[in-house]
Amino acid sequence: MVATNVETSAPVHRRAAASNLAARSIWSPSTLAKEALSNGMAPAAANDLPKTHALCEEIMKAQLAPLWALASAHAHTSGAAWVYRRSDAHGVADPLGASGVLLLLPLNWEGEAALRTGRFNALAPRIDHLCAPGDEIAAVYIWLTAGADQRSRINLMRTLLVWLQGSCAALRFYARAASLDGARSLAGLGFSRLDSITSTLFFRDKTH
Repeated sequence: MVATNVETSAPVHRRAAASNLAARSIWSPSTLAKEALSNGMAPAAANDLPKTHALCEEIMKAQLAPLWALASAHAHTSGAAWVYRRSDAHGVADPLGASGVLLLLPLNWEGEAALRTGRFNALAPRIDHLCAPGDEIAAVYIWLTAGADQRSRINLMRTLLVWLQGSCAALRFYARAASLDGARSLAGLGFSRLDSITSTLFFRDKTH
């Protein structure tokens, strides 16, 4: 959720790249929700966003993008904030609430171009760079992953892997690593640095 300039050496995919209608992808948070359910993940309820935002800052020990930016993105996309709640063997959710958060930004063609040319503001994403349900989607930016414990972090990664191999396999993914552990986790999911070895932006190309 921290905005920095990004490298521009890789080609920018614009709307013209979607001229083949058979290759179009549509943003469908309900499809992602079905895939994520088995890992204890679900979209955050609107009234849970303040707690979700506070949990992110508590785990990351940093001031992140403001709550209003998260709420605006989540309201527009219906799938910017995803929470993990631990459950027992009977499927009863932990009464203490969420212990993991995964934030996504579904990008349209203009949004992806802005990200790759350093014009994307991750502290306050522009709504016209993001997809509403049913919009054509170009790519996904992993805004943040934050797990309070190992179990939570494992389920966040499992959910990402399900999406990458499932409904999002035809999409490009981008992410930033906040630590060496984060970089290793992204590498394990098939991400690589977009440009040089010093790049902070990671990229995973679509697989079909």
